[in-house]
Formats: sequence, structure tokens, C-alpha cells
Amino acid sequence: GLGCLLAVLVPGVGRAQHASATRPAEPRSAGSPDEQAVRSVIDRLIDAWNRYDAAAAAAVMTADVDMVAPPGFLAQGRARIEADSPAMFKTLYRDAHETATSDRIRFLRPDVALVDGTFTIVGPNFPGDARGLQTVVLVKDHGRWAIAALRRMIPAGGPPPGAAGPPPSGAP
Repeated sequence: GLGCLLAVLVPGVGRAQHASATRPAEPRSAGSPDEQAVRSVIDRLIDAWNRYDAAAAAAVMTADVDMVAPPGFLAQGRARIEADSPAMFKTLYRDAHETATSDRIRFLRPDVALVDGTFTIVGPNFPGDARGLQTVVLVKDHGRWAIAALRRMIPAGGPPPGAAGPPPSGAP
């Protein structure tokens, strides 16, 4: 790879690159401020979607965010997502309610978090509801966590055990 090539061309560079790439992230306790902040970002995204608030949803994303949703829809860039969301709120997501879990948070580096969980979207345009797995990548820049990537998938065999259930009755 590039590290090997650099090691041959510039002695010491490959070793430094390898050392930084393999250094484990600092372990964090379950209730660490960073873990709480990461969970809060995801909660704010779901809350904004449930209020059909494109600006608030975009506010928790990086400028170059990208999202993939079933059945392969790709959305790129915070500005584009914010601009396109109102039309989705009036059509596909009209009268829908979303829930999500953050089951596992792994800090890949002090400024990069990987979050695995589940999602459910209940609404008239989601026959049988949309339930599946999600992975969210967040980055910390200038002390602020933001979503850099969101990947959602519905397993071929149906929703995973423990996928977030429908909202309580009376929820929007």
C-alpha cells in the first residue's frame, strides 16, 4: 500500500503512519461526556425528523455528510439534504414517525465515533413499517460532534430481533 511505498521512498514515514493507524482509541466509560454527546446528536436528528424540521436535522450534520437509506437512496451534503427534505416531509414521510436506538458506540479515534443501532419508521407510506439496522459515523470538530455518514439497511430476512418498535399510541 501507500505506507509501504512511502517507507521505501522516505524512511520512517511508513512506520509513523502504521503506528498512528493501529493505535487503539482511548477507552471511554459508558456515561462519558463524549458518549452522551454522540447519543444526543442522534436523538436530535430523530427529533428534528419527527417535527419535519429540515434545518434542525441538517444542523447536526457535517457539511459533507452522506446518507444511504433503503432501497439504496443516496443523499449527499448538508445543504442538499436540508433543501430536499421538505419535499420528502410532504410526501414519503408525511404523517410518519421515526425511532432509533444507539446500541453500541465505538470510538475509533478521540474524534471519530461509530454507532450501531436500529431504526423504525411507521407511517402510511411505509406498509408494514420500515425496520432495520443503522450505522452512524460522527466526527468531533472544534468540540462539537456531528453526523458525517448514516447507513440504513433492512436485512433480507426482515427486521432484526430487537429493532425499535412502533411509537407509543398517540405519538405523531
